[in-house]
Amino acid sequence: MFARLGNLVVLLGVALMSAVLAVPAPAVADARVALVIGNGEYDGDLGKLRNPVNDAALMADTLRELGFDVDLVENADQKEMKRAIRDFGQKLRGTGGNGIGLFFYAGHGVQVDGENYLLPIGAQIEAEGDVELEAVSATSVLSQMQFAGNAVNLVFLDACRNNPLTRNFRSGARGLARVDAPRGSFVGYSTAPGDVSVDGDNENSPYTLALVEALRTPGTSIEEAHRAVRAKVLTATNQRQTPWDSSSLTGPVILAKAAEPELPAAAAIEPAPAPAAPSAGGNQQAELLFWDSIKNSDNPATFEAYLKQFPNGVFAGLAQAKLDELNAKSGNAATTAEQQAAAQAEAETAAWSGIKDSNNPAMFEAFLKQFPNGTFAPLASARLEQLKAKPVEVAAAASEPAPEPTPAPAPAETQSAAVAPEPAPLAIEAMSGVYVAKKSANLRAAPDTKSAVLGKLAADQPVDVTGKVAGGDWLRVAFKGKEAFVSAGLMTRSSAEEVAAWKALKGQPSEAGAQSFLAQYPAGAFQPKAKALLAKLQQPAEPAPMEPVAEPAAPAVVAQPAPAPAQQAAVAPAPAKNVVRISSALRDKVERYLRNSESFGGYYRFLAVNQAGDRVGMSNCTKQTTWTVDACGGASNPLEGAKRVAIKECGGPASCRLIFEGAKKIGDFEIEWY
Repeated sequence: MFARLGNLVVLLGVALMSAVLAVPAPAVADARVALVIGNGEYDGDLGKLRNPVNDAALMADTLRELGFDVDLVENADQKEMKRAIRDFGQKLRGTGGNGIGLFFYAGHGVQVDGENYLLPIGAQIEAEGDVELEAVSATSVLSQMQFAGNAVNLVFLDACRNNPLTRNFRSGARGLARVDAPRGSFVGYSTAPGDVSVDGDNENSPYTLALVEALRTPGTSIEEAHRAVRAKVLTATNQRQTPWDSSSLTGPVILAKAAEPELPAAAAIEPAPAPAAPSAGGNQQAELLFWDSIKNSDNPATFEAYLKQFPNGVFAGLAQAKLDELNAKSGNAATTAEQQAAAQAEAETAAWSGIKDSNNPAMFEAFLKQFPNGTFAPLASARLEQLKAKPVEVAAAASEPAPEPTPAPAPAETQSAAVAPEPAPLAIEAMSGVYVAKKSANLRAAPDTKSAVLGKLAADQPVDVTGKVAGGDWLRVAFKGKEAFVSAGLMTRSSAEEVAAWKALKGQPSEAGAQSFLAQYPAGAFQPKAKALLAKLQQPAEPAPMEPVAEPAAPAVVAQPAPAPAQQAAVAPAPAKNVVRISSALRDKVERYLRNSESFGGYYRFLAVNQAGDRVGMSNCTKQTTWTVDACGGASNPLEGAKRVAIKECGGPASCRLIFEGAKKIGDFEIEWY
């Protein structure tokens, strides 16, 4: 099965990681080399892919921002791909022991006998035996990176789309096969092994958009970044695509260094107070530090540790909700003391990675308050003492008298300016979801109508929303891998599934299709437009004007109108019924579903069919099922989950629609077997 690959492989030596964890000083500078390939101009049965070249260009720009020397290759044939991989290996060998290598591929991919292959432009593949001769083995890339002898290697594969060519393969395997990461490396996939991913409705795939955003996040390790990518892609695709990874890293690998928070000048002027009982501000700082270190974790024990430490904290509600979600998914009611200890250690390591290069004493004070007996407590104490000594020196230098006496108001003015030099940071409430524009909307650099316009959304265009400005009417969105803001009044909430279904309906409008859409999304963003479309489709055709037939011999007869019934029959013939064509090979399956539906009163059952009529999807979800049960599609209720399962089994909302709920038709149609 051909697929789009979306992975980054990161190799980091044990010695380098030990140095990063043990020493608060910055690590030795590293050389960064990347190869980015995007293939989309396929021909034949494969057809062109819209996003890979865009994805590759976006990734190349992102990596350059992160200090990589990037080779970007677009729409390459087999020879060009192999030469690029060879040159990449040679460059990587020249980086020495501290080098970081990164490989990103977007395009078609296929697995044969457990081996993954990247598909070049112009590949002629009709059977499994052709793949090894026409494609490029993903193993050859990993081998070049492993043999280079550098410290770190990253590989991301965004290539897991469903592909029609695999119908001719004996195995019929979907997606890519899982490959375990070599020692000290990280391999990321755009979706789970054996599954397929979606191209998305934007210029870039959901995986690449989420990935570049995560890689740009300061202080975030590769594992943390990919966990964030997984959550974002699951949301963007309505749980249909689950990014996967394989890692054998021995420590956190961070591409974007955390920004060093600056102390207000007043802190340098005023001497630090003597140690006292912890203040409310200190508690909040410690809580924020803890929460930032665990908020993207998928370990229930980390959230239990947070709730134990801060039962009435600011994030207690979010932590409990996340804990309930993770426990429900894993089937665990509670974690052991050993798991909680491991979670505490995980949180400490993440927190230390985020502050170890900071020059702000408050960060280390908060760290020591939260982890007084932790592994990194001695290093934090030493760093804190070092930083506390610096303000005294700065204050002394700042207070050296000038040759002339300084008037009293001047220091006060200077101090006042130093105390509050910057406006308060934006308060943004985190959220995620797909929204569509009600009409044309500007995307701005800040939540202000006077800020720069970064782009524009057309009416009905979808976008990923990542947050809402507190107390305001602005939404934060992900736009080409970066952050932008749009007026909330111009947007309405939707879903990736609804957007794809509406796009398919507009492409092939039909009365039955519109009725099915409204049954699936009765309160969706496109409901008004779907209702208007249905009303238009249901309008009787305007009768053609009847022209009188001249009879030259008898003018009086010409004026004689035809009998009313005959005229009516000629003007408005009975409307033809909607027909759903389904392959006769599926007749037994469909009829068995209809018979069984009579005796499944306690279940939500749906049947969907694709446009070609050669594939159907069915669901059977108990009405008592909760949203966490996979059998019901991961929706917030079993009814929606049952719809989702049937559509997914059929092939997805872009090509399928629901025609039966139980044994009841959705819309007015007749089945025609062919």
